[in-house]
Amino acid sequence: MNNYKKNDEKLSEKSKELNQLEWVKLMNNYKNMAEEIILKELFYTENV
Repeated sequence: MNNYKKNDEKLSEKSKELNQLEWVKLMNNYKNMAEEIILKELFYTENV
């Protein structure tokens, strides 16, 4: 998550102050993407 925060200007603290709802949507989106990748890798390694 820290890498996403560093690479995306929309996740900055300034953006968080200006548009909290959009910031939360983006954070949830990145969190869901990271979880999906992890679960796919976990599933793949268990079935190999």
